[in-house]
Amino acid sequence: MLLHVDPQRPARTATLAVALYTLPLAFLAVPTPAIVTSCGSLLAGAGLAVANNLWETTQQRHVPPELLSRVSSYDWFGSLAAVPVGMLIWGPVADAIGVSTALWIAFTAQLASILSLLAVREIRELPRTA
Repeated sequence: MLLHVDPQRPARTATLAVALYTLPLAFLAVPTPAIVTSCGSLLAGAGLAVANNLWETTQQRHVPPELLSRVSSYDWFGSLAAVPVGMLIWGPVADAIGVSTALWIAFTAQLASILSLLAVREIRELPRTA
């Protein structure tokens, strides 16, 4: 399906799609039945897949070929470097304030950081092609 989608503003579409990635945190914080959390996780994965595909193709369209490898490596490093730190920190945080509260804080922080991207004009208005 995504092969047939080519939005006019791919960075904006990717940002909105990746916002779905916050659903499992909210559903775990409530908590909801496993089937609801599973459906939220399915939507989160779909949103992440859409966002990742749009982001990668947008990079390929806007970054000069001779710089693409370097830009992509910095992008992936920035995306993955904080994961171990987050895993190390959130266990003790959840222990101190409670799992549900920690999940709500994580949900809010993640959603706010994602939606704050929409405040950047270049993200909202970046065209499909350079």
